[in-house]
Amino acid sequence: MNKKTQWIVLAIILAVAGMCVKTLWFTDVFTTHGKNETSRKAIRSLHEVLTPGNDRKEVLAKYYSTRSERLSLNCNSPDYWIVTMPAEFSAKECWMLAIGFTNGIVSYVRMRSLDGPKPAGSPSDK
Repeated sequence: MNKKTQWIVLAIILAVAGMCVKTLWFTDVFTTHGKNETSRKAIRSLHEVLTPGNDRKEVLAKYYSTRSERLSLNCNSPDYWIVTMPAEFSAKECWMLAIGFTNGIVSYVRMRSLDGPKPAGSPSDK
C-alpha cells in the first residue's frame, strides 16, 4: 500500500471511530450538560409538586404530567422510587430524585446526584 492509500484508510477508520464515540457516548450512554437542562427542569418541577402524604397513584400522575422524554422512573421497590436523568461526564451535575414511601404514602422527597451528595442549586429535601 502506498502512503496516500494508508492515509485514506486511516482517515476512514478515525471517522468511523469518531462517529461511534459520538453516537454512543453523547446520546445513550452520556449526554452533555446543555442537553440535560430540560431534564433538570423536569426533575425540579416534579420535586416541586410532590409532597409527603401523596400516594403512589398521585406520584405517577405527577411524574407523567411533568416529565421530559429523557427522565426514567425506577419503581421496582414498593418503598423507594428513583427518577433519573441521563448521565453526564460530571456526575455531580446529574440529578436524581429519591422518593420514599411508608405504607404507600410518600414519606420523603430528596434530590441527590448520581454519586450521592445533594447537588449544588438543587431544591431542599421534603
